[in-house]
Amino acid sequence: MTLNIDLEDSYRIGFIGIDDYKAGTCLAGLAHNLTRSGENVSILSGSKTIHSQSQRINGFLDTMKQYPEILLSNVIYTEDKLEISNKLLKEMLSKKYYKTIVMVDSWLANAGEVIAQTGYDDINILGFDLMPQNKEALKQGKVTYIIDQSAYMQSYECVHKVCEHLIYGTELPKGKNYLPIHIYNKYNLD
Repeated sequence: MTLNIDLEDSYRIGFIGIDDYKAGTCLAGLAHNLTRSGENVSILSGSKTIHSQSQRINGFLDTMKQYPEILLSNVIYTEDKLEISNKLLKEMLSKKYYKTIVMVDSWLANAGEVIAQTGYDDINILGFDLMPQNKEALKQGKVTYIIDQSAYMQSYECVHKVCEHLIYGTELPKGKNYLPIHIYNKYNLD
């Protein structure tokens, strides 16, 4: 069994996690709802090689084709390094105003801090990972939306299914077993 990132070529029996492509489409829908015609959206991702991040980017970009009136930047890759992410955000914001910033990696809280330092208070930040620091940034209004990867449920379900298989002989779930996608803002966090 695999969880979080599906390794289809690994002889795995089944996968438990979110559908990252669909999560990217969901993020695009949120970006569309927050961004008016002619406004700019910037997209940052940690890495081209991380499957879940590339699937999120693909889902986001495919869906945004429906909204040609919204101006998209090229995807900016941060090499999964916080200092590079912060530097690129500062450079990007010094050159152009963005209404919405989409983070496909997990540096949401840091992006919120960088943007707060620039003095902008009307930029929407959307992304993934309901980690403690991102959760706090969401509570403070520095982040607009977080899509939760259901890390606890992924781990629990995977271990639970394997234990049931080993103890009771139940069949392991085959194929892709997607968990629901949960969207959080500061109003539904607790």
